[in-house]
Amino acid sequence: MTFNSLDLWYASPLVAVTLAGIAVLIVEGIRRNNAAASRIVSLAGLLTAGVCTVLTYGSNQPGFNGTFLHGTYGSFFTMLFLAAGFLTVVVSRQYLSRLAINRSEYYALILFAIAGMILMASAVDLVIIFLGLELMSLCLYILAGFDRARGRSNEAALKYFLLGAFVTGFLLYGIALVYGVTGTTNLVTIGANFSAYSSNGMFLLGVGLLAMSFSFKVAAAPFHMWAPDVYQPPPTTVTA
Repeated sequence: MTFNSLDLWYASPLVAVTLAGIAVLIVEGIRRNNAAASRIVSLAGLLTAGVCTVLTYGSNQPGFNGTFLHGTYGSFFTMLFLAAGFLTVVVSRQYLSRLAINRSEYYALILFAIAGMILMASAVDLVIIFLGLELMSLCLYILAGFDRARGRSNEAALKYFLLGAFVTGFLLYGIALVYGVTGTTNLVTIGANFSAYSSNGMFLLGVGLLAMSFSFKVAAAPFHMWAPDVYQPPPTTVTA
C-alpha cells in the first residue's frame, strides 16, 4: 500500500488522536503518576483532532488505496466520538480521584479507543473495520476492569473479553467467506456487485456472520445479554 501527504491530511483527526495517545504514554514515562499532565495532553489532542475534522469536513475523498474515506459521514461520527471523549476526560478527574485510580493509562486507553472508533467510521474496507473494532474493543476490555481493587469490575472485564474474543472469531470467519466469494474486502466494490453475489449461499452466510458480530458489539437483541454484567460494575465514566 502506498500513500501520500494528502491521505495523511484527510486522516489528520485519526493521526492527531493517535499521536495524543502516544504522547500520554511518553509523558507518563517521563513524569510518573502525573495524571494531570496526561489529562491536559488528552484534552489538547482531542481539541486538535476536532479542528482537523472541521477543516477536512466535506472532503469526501478516498485515501490509502481506497480503504479510508473521510468525508461528511466519517466527519460527523468523528466529531461525535471526539465530543464524547472530551466530555469523558473532563468529568473523569474528580470521579477517578475519589476512587484512587486517577492514572495516566486511563487517558491513553480512552484516546486509543476513540482512534479505533474513528477508523471504523471512515473505513471502506472490511479489514480496516476489523482493525478499528479490535483497537476499540481491546481498550474497552481494559477500561472495564480499570478499577482493579473491585472484584466485580474484574469480572466485567473478563466476561467482556471472553465474549468479545468469541464473537471476533465469527467476524473474521464472515469476512473470510465474503472475501472468498467476492475476491475483495472493499465495501464499495462489494456493494456495486451485491445483486450478483446475493444468490450465493456462502456470501449470505458471511453477511449473516458479520451482522451477528456487529449486533453483539452494539448489544442488539438477541445478542444483548452480556450488557448488564459489563455495563454496571466498571467505573461510571467508562460505562458512559
